[in-house]
Amino acid sequence: MDARHCVVDDGMQLWVAWISLAKRDHPSPVARWA
Repeated sequence: MDARHCVVDDGMQLWVAWISLAKRDHPSPVARWA
C-alpha cells in the first residue's frame, strides 16, 4: 500500500469529522463551505 495514500485518507477522515463538528457546534460561513 502507498503510505502517502493512507495519510491522505486519514487526513480526509479528520477533515470530515472537523467539518461535522463545526456544522453542529459552531454554525458559521466556514461550515457552509462543505
